[in-house]
Amino acid sequence: MLNLLVLTLAFADMWMCVDVMLNNRYTKAAEHGSSLAMNTLATLYDDGLGVKKDPSEAMRLYRLAADDNIPQAQFNLGIRYLIGSGVCPKDASLGLRWLRLAASNGHSKAACNLSTLLWYGEGPNGEKGFVPVDMVEATKWRKVYEDLESRMSFVNTMVSGSTPQQVKDNFARNAAASVSKLK
Repeated sequence: MLNLLVLTLAFADMWMCVDVMLNNRYTKAAEHGSSLAMNTLATLYDDGLGVKKDPSEAMRLYRLAADDNIPQAQFNLGIRYLIGSGVCPKDASLGLRWLRLAASNGHSKAACNLSTLLWYGEGPNGEKGFVPVDMVEATKWRKVYEDLESRMSFVNTMVSGSTPQQVKDNFARNAAASVSKLK
């Protein structure tokens, strides 16, 4: 039993070191302007993983990454405004604005959430009338979501042997094709 405890503590200590090492790398990359690193670092601050939990710093980094057109950061901001978590007040119009940007940039979960919010008009906690019901826009975002998901499924099967830039280019092309169907 003691051996198991020692092994568990050693394993936990190893992961703590990995967290600190990754945090240092993301911090350096964010300081050098990497928006993807800013978004990841924001998530670490949001959850308190390897760093002291700091919702204000998380929101600052999410905003920087979102302003630099990182769909995941836009999605993260949208959800935080819809829920009112951290240091931001609950604001449905800002939440929808960020979700629309994320979905327009190919974030399938943003498109799915938009579709659901606009279809039912309910907030994250079931509040009626949280957003205006708009079934036409909801249907458009649902189609974007389904198209993105089917394209990503195809892309995932084709990824092997592709360079990271090829995968990114394919994703951007697929996202643009999905969004152009809205117009």
